[in-house]
Amino acid sequence: MSKHTPAPWRVRRETHALGGLKASIKAGRKTVAEMYGFNETADARLIAAAPDMHALLLQIHTELSLAAKTDPDPENWEGYTLHRIEQLLWPENTGGNHETG
Repeated sequence: MSKHTPAPWRVRRETHALGGLKASIKAGRKTVAEMYGFNETADARLIAAAPDMHALLLQIHTELSLAAKTDPDPENWEGYTLHRIEQLLWPENTGGNHETG
């Protein structure tokens, strides 16, 4: 598995030398990426979230592996898996999914 720069990654908006806007993705003082263009902030936020998304995917993988050991029927995992993904992505919403609350 390849290694990545540890989180947290943050987006910093600034003006570049030619006068346009630039979004820098930083991990501490290290620059992970720089983006120039119209959607630089939305794209930069997505890139900056990569370590958190990676951690969530590893946690989901671990939980599915454990579920597979206790119940070999994948059809029984769907409801549990969707519920856990919602809990991991939206921990502030314990009652339901992110759309309905």
